[in-house]
Amino acid sequence: MKLKLLKTLITFYVNVKNVVSLDNENNEDSKIINKIINNNIDKFLKKEQLYEYFLEMLEIYNPDKYYSYIDKVNENKTDGFLYLLNKLNNELRYNLLNENIETELQNLKKYNIYAYQNLKHIITASLIKAKDYLHKSEPEYSFFPIEKSLDIINNYLDTIDKSRNLSRLFKEKLQDNTIILWNSNAEDKELEIIQKYKNLIFDTKDWTTFNEDERLYINAPYENNILDICKLVHEFFHYYILKSKHDMLEINYTQSFFEEFIPIFYETDICIYLESIGIDKDIAKSGILEREKYFIINLNSLLDISRLLILKSKNKDINVNDIKKMYKLEPFIEKIKTLEGSKKQEYYDSLEDYGIVLDNIDETANNICDNINFNIIETDYTEYKTINYIVAKLLTDNIISQINNGQTYLKKRVFEVTNILIAKETNILEILELLECENVFNIDNSLLVNNIKAKKLGTIPTKKTN
Repeated sequence: MKLKLLKTLITFYVNVKNVVSLDNENNEDSKIINKIINNNIDKFLKKEQLYEYFLEMLEIYNPDKYYSYIDKVNENKTDGFLYLLNKLNNELRYNLLNENIETELQNLKKYNIYAYQNLKHIITASLIKAKDYLHKSEPEYSFFPIEKSLDIINNYLDTIDKSRNLSRLFKEKLQDNTIILWNSNAEDKELEIIQKYKNLIFDTKDWTTFNEDERLYINAPYENNILDICKLVHEFFHYYILKSKHDMLEINYTQSFFEEFIPIFYETDICIYLESIGIDKDIAKSGILEREKYFIINLNSLLDISRLLILKSKNKDINVNDIKKMYKLEPFIEKIKTLEGSKKQEYYDSLEDYGIVLDNIDETANNICDNINFNIIETDYTEYKTINYIVAKLLTDNIISQINNGQTYLKKRVFEVTNILIAKETNILEILELLECENVFNIDNSLLVNNIKAKKLGTIPTKKTN
């Protein structure tokens, strides 16, 4: 369902320049859409409600247009919701794309200026690493009871922190329901824990650490498989770092750059620990395989958006010709047309999935544009967070490799870095040097010394965890 996309398009319709004039009293479309927005568009939870309300407003403000609209829908035997979506999208797709990419660009500068400055280097390192993850087996999702997972996490935390402060904190947060632990597969959706915290978790199956009324929570919808261990360790270390923040609006550039590193390192390390305590190797490595799978997904998203970001950073308005050139659509489509036999059929079978129309390159470019808009809007995509996941995985793999080669002290060093990130202002280079990872991205390290101090930058976007 593309409800969120349609809401965005309708809202955008009245705001974008040179599309509709709100000052024109005779512009009936403007009145209708303004009426919808003024009546709080977010209350429409189903596409039918939104579409019916749109028709209702159309009938009130412009009956002739209403009947013309209905006739077109009936004549074409079209879903009215999709008709409205396509009508607005055809007018606005590139305006919306430019708005989305500009927002991504500003967020990247705001929350991760170092990643913005070194985007090409990070992508290059990621492409090299991605080859190691291709054609690997799927994660193992066999039954593994949550009670056993919690015991293992407790014991694992004691291997990191001999003082047992970590394990004590973990138990405490389970007991006071800071960690909202609930069975996502339970048939009874009226479970007490879901009802008690429904206003916080909204029955969502996303593992996430979030702030509500100046208190941190972890949403932990377990599934009774081995991945529960990795996901809970991941979120627990997010909590461990964030709990010391006095001001949730305060962003430290160094913390932002390493935001996902600590959680991803420990979710990886506990997979190694699982094997060491006798868990079957194929089951134990499931968390690592899951992270590698997400690395490829994140990298594909980053490759799509990064080229547009670079273009937008040059103050360029992106249009259909830019998409055609960027994706080399003309030579690509011509090459497909020359294929024969099974290879040709293989490509043809997948063309529709990618929005490729062999006889219309402009339509293909428009479909690519729509897919990018859809992914950004419907999935709450944020470029700077995607980069953080990628950076975290690259650093984790580098450190695990060094530990396997005998530099076992680095495991203790990671916990020291965790506490440094909590306790004081520092810079990216200092942290990378402590981790002996200063050459991971093959860049000019002089850029790393800047951007140290924390600044108040406004509301932190809702954190989503992959």
